[in-house]
Amino acid sequence: MDEDKEMKIDDSEKEAALDEAEKKEYDRAMEVLNKSRGARVKKINEQKKEKRKTEAKKTSEERKSEDKPANGFIEKCRKDPVIPACIILLIAAAVLVSVYVILPRMSVKSLGCTVDQFRSDYVSTEIYTTSLGGYNFAIPEVVYSDGTQVALTAAAENRKDGKLSYFSANIPNTATTFATAIQGSVRKSDNEITALRVLAQYSEDESYYNFLILYYASYMQTLFPGITNQDAASLAADALAGITSDAYISRDDISYRASFVKNDTISYIALDVIPSGNL
Repeated sequence: MDEDKEMKIDDSEKEAALDEAEKKEYDRAMEVLNKSRGARVKKINEQKKEKRKTEAKKTSEERKSEDKPANGFIEKCRKDPVIPACIILLIAAAVLVSVYVILPRMSVKSLGCTVDQFRSDYVSTEIYTTSLGGYNFAIPEVVYSDGTQVALTAAAENRKDGKLSYFSANIPNTATTFATAIQGSVRKSDNEITALRVLAQYSEDESYYNFLILYYASYMQTLFPGITNQDAASLAADALAGITSDAYISRDDISYRASFVKNDTISYIALDVIPSGNL
């Protein structure tokens, strides 16, 4: 019995010793593990910190780059010569547009329509459709010329040669023995009329004055859309009344006058029309 008891005590002590050894081994393992874990955590934190520094530096560099876009653009131009070449071409095109289109419009005013537009408006007037339409008074296709041999409607036009083209056309009406014609000038940049002259061969026929009133009234109705036949006739009569004064009458942005014109051996009464800004 005593021997059995001693054996049991020894076994208990052995078990206790083993438990103590295992505990110490476990504690050492946990200590090593904790140290390893702490090192890993420290390393991860350091990596995160370094990454934040790198990202902050990158963001700062990007911001500096955005603050100096010109330098980046200049650098692109240095690397790719096509870019500055295209810019130069665009600037040159803008200059050409200004010289050819904008400047002529500023220096030479127009009536706001081309010859073709004027021809179309003319045959739509009430006076033309009711009194002149059946007698071939429609404006035909005009002939253009760069020369100044076409009679001009204002002395100032002579100073604008080079910016203008000149046009003329005979109007072979079948209603009278008086020859009729049209001539004038247009801007080369857009073909808009800058001066207009309507001609009727002079005659001492007693019906000549009444014909002039009607004929020139049809042009007044084209120049000033919406006016009545009576108002158009009054404007034509006012122009003819001042034929000896050589002065223009202005209405809205348009000035007009009647004048004597001699072409070779033929005399005409001319209705001259010009934008008021070109006087």
